[in-house]
Amino acid sequence: MKIKNLNRLILKVLISTMTAFAGNSLYIVKSDMNTLDIRLRSTEEVAGIQFSLNASSDIKFENVERGNLTIDPHWIVDFYKPNDSTLNMVILSLRRDAFLNIEGTLAKINFLLNYSSNISYVKITNVMFANNKADSVGVIVNGLTWDNTNPEDKSSNNIAKLGQNYPNPFNPTTRIAYTLNKAAHVKLCIYDLTGREVSRLVDNYQEKGNYSVEWNSYSKEGIKLSSGIYIARLNVENQSFSQKMIMTK
Repeated sequence: MKIKNLNRLILKVLISTMTAFAGNSLYIVKSDMNTLDIRLRSTEEVAGIQFSLNASSDIKFENVERGNLTIDPHWIVDFYKPNDSTLNMVILSLRRDAFLNIEGTLAKINFLLNYSSNISYVKITNVMFANNKADSVGVIVNGLTWDNTNPEDKSSNNIAKLGQNYPNPFNPTTRIAYTLNKAAHVKLCIYDLTGREVSRLVDNYQEKGNYSVEWNSYSKEGIKLSSGIYIARLNVENQSFSQKMIMTK
């Protein structure tokens, strides 16, 4: 009889724990070729968030941008990288605000991938959620795993994809990433708003894969260019892809 009562008690505890944890979730979405969105879904008050991202060894975390949930400057979005594949993050409000009944992006994590591995992953660990009373709040956590041998663009008719440069706006350097779904001759150039080619970053035959090129704001003549809007244009065979870039003073 006592054993049965104990089993019922354990079952009630498990059910209540699962219910508590079902209210909030922290998960990862790959929003671009080199960007991960850290997303929050909350049904309870969440005022402070702390977690770690642990990635496969082929991933190198670069930088962190605010998401739509933390765009206001009173939100502190702080991070520390013990190594290239680990990132520790803390998010809290200077005004003691809280997330409640909301879903959106807390932060955008930019990364580089050397593609030495067919499978890449990012896990969320050491998670702590708290409300404004500093009480612990339950959360369901979901990391992300993806297959680098099967690019998202593979089913489309495009033979290439040009990602948005990062950072953007930038000064003085920015990085431009692109993907080739087949081997081809590639030309990646920078143009000003008059249509004049100011820099040619790539002009050669490349194998299928993922690439990343840095531009240092200099023209092909070695002259430092002024701030303004520039266009990165990727030409692969008979297809062309463009992205607008903003260089600040």
